[in-house]
Amino acid sequence: MRTCIARHVLGTDRHLLQGESGQFSWVSHLPDDAWGYGFSQVCLRLDELAHAMGTQLNWQIPEEHQQAMRECLGPDASLVGIRWDQVLPKALFKKLLSELLQEARSLQENSLEWKYLPVFRRTQKALCSLQPIQVDGVRLAAHEQSAQHGRKEELRSFKGGGQVCYSRRTTTGRLTVESGPRVLTVDKKYRDVVRSRHGKDGRIVQLDYVSLEPRTILGLTRSSTPADVYSLFDERVPDLPRPVRKVATMTVLYGGSLGRLSQVIGVEHDPRRVQAEIRDIFNLRALEKALVEEFEVAKLLSNFYGRVMHLNRGDPGYLVAAYIQSTAVDVALQGFEQICDAAQVIDGVDPIAVVHDAIWLDVHRDCVKQVKQLKELGTRIPDFEIDFPLGVELVRN
Repeated sequence: MRTCIARHVLGTDRHLLQGESGQFSWVSHLPDDAWGYGFSQVCLRLDELAHAMGTQLNWQIPEEHQQAMRECLGPDASLVGIRWDQVLPKALFKKLLSELLQEARSLQENSLEWKYLPVFRRTQKALCSLQPIQVDGVRLAAHEQSAQHGRKEELRSFKGGGQVCYSRRTTTGRLTVESGPRVLTVDKKYRDVVRSRHGKDGRIVQLDYVSLEPRTILGLTRSSTPADVYSLFDERVPDLPRPVRKVATMTVLYGGSLGRLSQVIGVEHDPRRVQAEIRDIFNLRALEKALVEEFEVAKLLSNFYGRVMHLNRGDPGYLVAAYIQSTAVDVALQGFEQICDAAQVIDGVDPIAVVHDAIWLDVHRDCVKQVKQLKELGTRIPDFEIDFPLGVELVRN
């Protein structure tokens, strides 16, 4: 196991690499087999590993030394890139660096027996396989002019395109954009700023998991599911329209109140009955019981694959919602990893972004058949017996 500390963390010209036997060297690039700290868009990323294991790595310059640098450089000065090895007392710098490296080594050793590690590697690989986004500057400028003030900053993140760098350091491991185009939050009507690298011969295609969260929880309790999971309502609440079934299901799965459910289904339906039917279809009572017991004993909770969630309370509805969301993220990213891996050998198909339950592909018009093959490939998810179908739509012609 090798650990590499990014140069901007230490303020040095090159990265610090600690080898298997503890020896040190200075390198210009992060080795493929080394775990990195302070790097973005890499698979073996220590801060992401720590978060997924329910802990964190500590590299914190003492506040008095930070304040001293602000007094020298100005209150708004960035402290990134400062040569802390020259600013701090040598003994203190050595102590801080030694503690960081020891924590990193301990983290790597503990992860070897952790059942989530293969899933962590696969999901990180999916996010690191994405190609830079190409942007239509003319459309972007036009949208910037007409957009409301609150949307302008999101649009500006697309200037120049570039690679989207993601982080999963959230409560459930749900994605956020760390740097690059803010594809997760940009309004759908502005997505046409993304253009194909193939010009008029290209399309931006979206593959989107269908009913991901409901299908995920059904997959934990059933060996098969219907193509339309909401058809399970047919005999139980047949007069509930499909669009309403969908919103009602998500309301119950995510712990919505009876009042909120009543607003969704309308006065002609009994919210208690609909809630009971949904809870029965998805076997929520058994799941709630298991999760509550685990949380009470361990004081923490992992998703289906073993990723630790950072939860702050133990009420049943909250635990179920977090468990479903966290597990569904891992389901989708593992499917996307298979798609990205297969796309590497296809000349004319480039994965460029993950947008929640969907992946965007930059596709040459001659590669339509290959997209269909990728779509089928993404339906099989490790450790699930059911299929997870994907829909296809155009983000931009």
